[in-house]
Amino acid sequence: MKMSILSIVTVMLLIPLMYARTNEKIIYNPLLMDGEPINYEQFSLTSRGIITMISEDSKSKKVMAIPFRIYLRRDNKIVHLGGSASADKLSEIEVSQVLKFANLGDELVIEPIDKKFQTSTRVFFLRNNLVKFMSNFLINRNPKDGC
Repeated sequence: MKMSILSIVTVMLLIPLMYARTNEKIIYNPLLMDGEPINYEQFSLTSRGIITMISEDSKSKKVMAIPFRIYLRRDNKIVHLGGSASADKLSEIEVSQVLKFANLGDELVIEPIDKKFQTSTRVFFLRNNLVKFMSNFLINRNPKDGC
């Protein structure tokens, strides 16, 4: 009895969520760099390229650009340098214009202006590719290799 009531309550809570975005469907990876989906694993302090944020209109199936804001966050505080934390609505930006002010360990936040696209917000924890390479090397090293 308790299980069936729990199941009914769960279904009742999920139905509104399923229909919440009847007009717009967020693409799984809404960020593009130079027209290609961003590879989150390779994104670092040295990344370069034009970033855009997109969504697909469920009625027309057309891809549209989403205005967004981009900024750096350091120790949970917004960094107000260069293009970072700009109040402007951006449709695209060369990411290096913001990353040139970033430090190792900062967060790069890219969030849509329109709150209905809030699930498209992305946060990148910035690291150096060399640091990532070395950590992967040390983690994946087999002590029996004799190296």
